[in-house]
Amino acid sequence: MRALQFFVECVLIATIVGMGVSIGVALIERVTRRWTDRFAPSRRSDLFFVAALLPAMCAIAVTTAAAGPSLLALFDLHHDHCGTHLHHAHLCLLHDFDIPALRIGLGVAALTVLALQAIRFGVALFAQQRTLSALEALGRESGDGRFSIVRLPGEPRLCHAVGVHRRRVLLSDSLAHAISECELKAALAHEEAHHDRWDGLAALLLRTSAILSAPYVMRSVIAAHRVAIEEAADSRAARIVGSPRLVAEAILAVARVQVLRPDLLQHGITSGDIERRVTRLLDGADDRPSVGLFGVASVCLFASMFILLGAHPIHHAVESLLHLI
Repeated sequence: MRALQFFVECVLIATIVGMGVSIGVALIERVTRRWTDRFAPSRRSDLFFVAALLPAMCAIAVTTAAAGPSLLALFDLHHDHCGTHLHHAHLCLLHDFDIPALRIGLGVAALTVLALQAIRFGVALFAQQRTLSALEALGRESGDGRFSIVRLPGEPRLCHAVGVHRRRVLLSDSLAHAISECELKAALAHEEAHHDRWDGLAALLLRTSAILSAPYVMRSVIAAHRVAIEEAADSRAARIVGSPRLVAEAILAVARVQVLRPDLLQHGITSGDIERRVTRLLDGADDRPSVGLFGVASVCLFASMFILLGAHPIHHAVESLLHLI
């Protein structure tokens, strides 16, 4: 029973931290939107990736730091200090204490919200993967370039980068025949740029981490990240084909012949704000290098480690917060 109470309290802590940080991040993103728009797309994608991951990182790091002393004491790796602060609530797995019904109720509510968000994400991901599998079953795969291309017959007219482990491009024959060879080359360069940047993995990580955020709050931040990665892929494609204008023409050509622009979780050349992307390309694409997905992830990991280094004061700060509930 104590283990269940300990788990519910940990879920409550993670939810409070995650939702609080996500609301703060969303407000900051809205206030600083005009300022961040001045950044190069690759730098903006790094910034919004960290911002969107921040609520989950803080929730996990703070909860781990708060629960750490009790878990370590359970295995005799840390001294049992519960007797030194019986005057207020404390997070403990070793001893039985009376927990207010309000705290238990809030913990159960927090667990329910997280479970519903996880189920919603899982259902959406399953539906998208089922759609991708059905499309690929109709096509034929070729590996002429750096990434394999799955050629699809008929409609819908697609040009999408898909996959995280096995990265590939879905390309409809009807789309390939409807645009010029140069425009097709630019469109494929855009999709390959997404794979080079590991944008599919980044999108999956952000949607997974949103489970620990306040419902719907992080949508603006994730949307800003998606705009940034589309523009960054445009810039890289322009460097590959040697002409920002050609990439802009490819975007418009694909958008003109597409009847539908399906959202398959992954990225297509007509995703996002087309007018903004074309205007930026015609004004001159900025292809400054970014830190990269794995570089940004390393920075996030080290930041979380610094939080864990302060486990003892965080543990007591969280207990003081629980005492108020």
